Amino acid sequence: MRLLSLFIPAFFLLSSSAQAQEITVSPYLQWGTPDSMWVLWETSSGSESTVEWGATNALGNTAEGSAKTGLSTSQIHTTKLENLSPDTRYHYRVITDQAVSPVYDFKTAPAPDSEAGFNLVAMSDMQRDGSNPLVYEELVEEGVIDFMTTEYNT
Repeated sequence: MRLLSLFIPAFFLLSSSAQAQEITVSPYLQWGTPDSMWVLWETSSGSESTVEWGATNALGNTAEGSAKTGLSTSQIHTTKLENLSPDTRYHYRVITDQAVSPVYDFKTAPAPDSEAGFNLVAMSDMQRDGSNPLVYEELVEEGVIDFMTTEYNT
């Protein structure tokens, strides 16, 4: 019986570390301004909410955010990038413990007094719907992309 009592805790330690942490919802952007941008993502676990960012793929800057529990044990991460320059392309990636995203990029909005134009697409958060898994894809591909191509020849 003593051997069994030692085996059970060791088994749980090994099995919990065998489940790799992963980014379950890729990074997405919210509430962008000419000088700031919020970066959000979701992971299977972990509370580290780090964004590495910069004007090139070399990144070079770090911002720390916070995490809150989502469904079950998932974590929803939010990090604000500040002191950005208007109308500038930035590169970023997110890090939560061992989970690291690819490098993505975004462009900040122009300064309000610059009169520069910019494109904006607003999409609702449709959540996950197992009974209609392709609705979001159809909305983007057959709605937004087709509309932008027809109206603006992009």
